[in-house]
Amino acid sequence: MKTVEIKNFLKKLPRTLGKNVFIFFLVIVFLELILGGFLFYKYSILAEKTKIEIIEETIQFEEEIFQGVLDEWIEQRKSFNETEIKKYPNPFQAR
Repeated sequence: MKTVEIKNFLKKLPRTLGKNVFIFFLVIVFLELILGGFLFYKYSILAEKTKIEIIEETIQFEEEIFQGVLDEWIEQRKSFNETEIKKYPNPFQAR
């Protein structure tokens, strides 16, 4: 029973909005102002009120991880340079 009522409502919705387009426009503008005000309050005003926590911990450089990345880059460069040396046969050339 409710699905029939919802279908009828959705069928009548565009006509109703078209008849009352000015009121619909005002409602949409009002909703946008509320949403914009909420976002402004959340990201501007609340951001200024909160205190920033300063972390006293220093950043540690992980030498082993860095060396692993460098080794991987060297291996990639070697394999890339090997492609320049190797001669590949031309598949379109007649034998």
